[in-house]
Amino acid sequence: DPLAAVRFANERLLPRQRVRGHTLWPEDDFPRTVTGKVRKGLVRDRILARERDGASGAGGAAGVSAARRLIASLARVRPETLRDDTRLTEGLGFASLDLVELAAAFEEEIGVALPEDRLGEATVGGLERLVASAASAGAGQAAGPSGPPGPDGSPAPQPVSPTQPDALPAPAAGPPAGRGSLRMPRWTRLMPVRLARRAIEECVLVPFVRFHARPEIAGLEHLGALRPPYLFVPNHRSYMDTGLFKAMLPRALRGRIAPGMTTRYHRVFFGEAAGSRTRRAKEWTQVRLVEFFFNVWPLPETVGFRQSLLYAGELMDHGLSILIFPEGRHVPEPGMAPFRKGIGVFARDLRAPVIPAYVEGTARVLPDGRYWPRLGRTRLVLGPPLFIDPGADPAEATRQIEDAVRRLAPPAANSASRTF
Repeated sequence: DPLAAVRFANERLLPRQRVRGHTLWPEDDFPRTVTGKVRKGLVRDRILARERDGASGAGGAAGVSAARRLIASLARVRPETLRDDTRLTEGLGFASLDLVELAAAFEEEIGVALPEDRLGEATVGGLERLVASAASAGAGQAAGPSGPPGPDGSPAPQPVSPTQPDALPAPAAGPPAGRGSLRMPRWTRLMPVRLARRAIEECVLVPFVRFHARPEIAGLEHLGALRPPYLFVPNHRSYMDTGLFKAMLPRALRGRIAPGMTTRYHRVFFGEAAGSRTRRAKEWTQVRLVEFFFNVWPLPETVGFRQSLLYAGELMDHGLSILIFPEGRHVPEPGMAPFRKGIGVFARDLRAPVIPAYVEGTARVLPDGRYWPRLGRTRLVLGPPLFIDPGADPAEATRQIEDAVRRLAPPAANSASRTF
């Protein structure tokens, strides 16, 4: 009974996670690849074709519906609830990694490259027009290619412009008055700053974390066979998580870790929102202090992901290991939230050993809303390193990393994660 199956699932899910609709597959099995994987794109297209009651559209119309479908899928809403003027960031809450995931999906499934500097202000209707414009341009080239012949005498392919004058908003010439911009903290690598930070870490941070969190660490042997830098990818429980890495890794390594920091709480400073001079000055002070004490760098909530990716590569070129929490928020124990596809992009493009890690107990020591930690016990487990192929699909790379982190969790955590 399909309704009973959906009801059974929804009784065990949070309201925002519940199934909103279902489709009965008419065959005994799904279409599969030669390796046995379900061909999800084909399944999805056939379901959409059935929902359209057999109505077939032109190539441009199919591209438009595909654009709306992809946006709705990543936003976890039904396509019919989207309006043409719905913005990705304000209307659907897309963060930086979500925009990267959307851009990757557009390129993989529709063949359209989205300009990142304009994607943060894009609307659903604008992206549909962009896809329709690209489809029309591609059809025109297929009908009559022009230009000098290629090496084999055939007409050389011409570039297809995916843009339309009103498809996406033009990039701003600069941030509006009173707004900041996404800036990378290269000043934290200056010799006097590094020496001062290391002295504070060893004399203050390490004793503080070890006294309050009573941490233990497992899996250090996995670091012995490989030379840093590494890409550490743990689950996320609390603000204490970064302190665990800074306090428990070997001394030579813990002093050369650069954690990624969300821009969510300092949008004015990073140019993601307008604000007064007072607000910007307050955020400036907060960001500079965190950058100094923890050597963090920004992972933007809206646009600028590529800039952060390039800076992460720059840090690794200087021998620093990267720490990223791909859940994007604190997740109560014992569950885990799905990892965002952006971590797959980092793992693929940085080409560094990925060290999966599992953090346990930090939410009890320093829960959200508390400014001073309690006494408690915590644990940091490091897993065997992963090596992501440079040509890997970001979604597949993310799945590999998430599975590796889940394997480090105790059985109770994995059981809870299945219903998270």
